[in-house]
Amino acid sequence: MKSLVYGVVVLLMMSVSGITWADDKTNDAPQRLSLALDLDDGSHVVGIPGIESIPVQTTFAKMDIPLKQITTMRIEEDHENASFDLQNGDKLKGTIKMEPIKLDTVFGVVKVGVEHIRKIDVVSGGGHGGNRGELKQTVPGNSVVDGGKVTKGQRYWFEASGLVGVNIGGPNGGPATKADPDGRTISQTDGTATAPNPADARFPCPGLATHSLVGMIGVTPTSHVKSGEEGTDDRANSGTVQLGVKGSFVAPATGRLTLLCNDDITSDNSGTWDVRISW
Repeated sequence: MKSLVYGVVVLLMMSVSGITWADDKTNDAPQRLSLALDLDDGSHVVGIPGIESIPVQTTFAKMDIPLKQITTMRIEEDHENASFDLQNGDKLKGTIKMEPIKLDTVFGVVKVGVEHIRKIDVVSGGGHGGNRGELKQTVPGNSVVDGGKVTKGQRYWFEASGLVGVNIGGPNGGPATKADPDGRTISQTDGTATAPNPADARFPCPGLATHSLVGMIGVTPTSHVKSGEEGTDDRANSGTVQLGVKGSFVAPATGRLTLLCNDDITSDNSGTWDVRISW
């Protein structure tokens, strides 16, 4: 009986090793990585890490998961347990015991304790974030703007500010409501703020927040194109991304990113959002 249990444990450990280190045999070139940390206070920090792996105790084994095998690590509220999305599609959960993570950032070397972190994204290519490349655009509420080319699987960070008028009938002939990049609308009469709803099929990006800043890859809706111009439609290589005040996204396709307001009627829109995208 003992030999049978031992054999099962050995096979299990071999399978874990296959998940975690199988890539080592086929990729001898060093891969430079950076970590993007989302903190509990809403801060976002990007930098080159001083670690190469993360120690995890699962219910079946203790292991060190190399960073290059990790896509995303989500830390639970107790800051002791975490879930991992791996590059090969596998998912793991376990207990972590980590020293503060050392990061080389654009503002110097910092150490961030795990008790302050809620999510870690591992980004290939390395960099401090924001110093590799960035694009700034002004996005009008009634038209579209080119957000540059994005590459499938690469992570991008965005920040946006400003208010866009999304309908008419307001004070002094102005808009009745204005929307921030998250799609939160603010009444220009009494100042009431209303959270957005998921858009229906009438909107350019169904399922994403109404009246919010969104991105479309490979497709430019005709309703958002200026008079005399034509929209683009590359459905074979397309995708949509939810943008907003601040955050990040992984491009679902490769192509030109079109920035726009997710509104079904744009002819009565006014105002602009200032948008910054970095990678």
